[in-house]
This record gives sequence, C-alpha cells and structure tokens, in this order.
Amino acid sequence: EAKNNSQQNWKKEQQRFQQELIQLRKKKTKALDAYLSLVISEEDFQMIIQEYNEKIEEITLRLKKTEELFATGREKVQEQIAKDIWNVVEYGKAECGGDDVTQLQEESIFAHLVESILVYPNKRIELSLKGLPYIWHYDLR
Repeated sequence: EAKNNSQQNWKKEQQRFQQELIQLRKKKTKALDAYLSLVISEEDFQMIIQEYNEKIEEITLRLKKTEELFATGREKVQEQIAKDIWNVVEYGKAECGGDDVTQLQEESIFAHLVESILVYPNKRIELSLKGLPYIWHYDLR
C-alpha cells in the first residue's frame, strides 16, 4: 500500500509540474502577443520572458529530480531529502552571515527554506520547501 501511495503521489506531483509548465508556456505566448501588438515594450517583454524561462527551468529541474528520487527507493529518498534540507539551511545561514544566527536571521533562513505553506479550513496543511520537489501534507485533526 505504501508503494501505491508513493506512486500516486509521484503521479500527482508529475501532473502538477506538467500543469505549471503548460501555464508558463501559455503566459510566454501571451507576452509575445502583447509585445507584437505593441502593448508592452521590448524591455518589459524581455524581462517577462526571462522570468518565465527561469521558472520553467526551475520546474523542469524539480521534475527531473523527483523522477530520479522516485527511482532510487524510499530510503535513498529520505536520505536525499535530509541532505537537501541541510543544504538549504546552510545556504540560508551563509546568506545571513554564518553560524552566529539572531532571531531576525532565523526568520530570514525560514524565508529561504519555505516556498509555500497552505492552510486549509479542514485543518490540513501543505508545506513546500524551496529547491525540493516535494509537498508535505499534514492533517491536524
């Protein structure tokens, strides 16, 4: 059953990534249409396209990493998650000036770690960390 859950979660993540890529490509097309219709300047167009390309690259990398991790098995996935989280924490510390971390810097580290936290009325929480291709689900009921 755990394997089926893992496969279902992987398929959901894969579908979510694919949907995000489709939406970003549509936005790029709309930006091109706006530029060709002289609604936005060339500078604005280039800035928008660069932002979309960066997001597409990030999602593509996350999708690839998810595929690789799914193929390696549960134990290796947990080990990799721990390493990834540690790397993000270390990056956050480095951005804040090293190991001597104040409360304000801890908040900055948290900002570097967390991509999103969604809280639902039914006491369910979804947590997504930056740089990791996973979403953690918590049920607080």
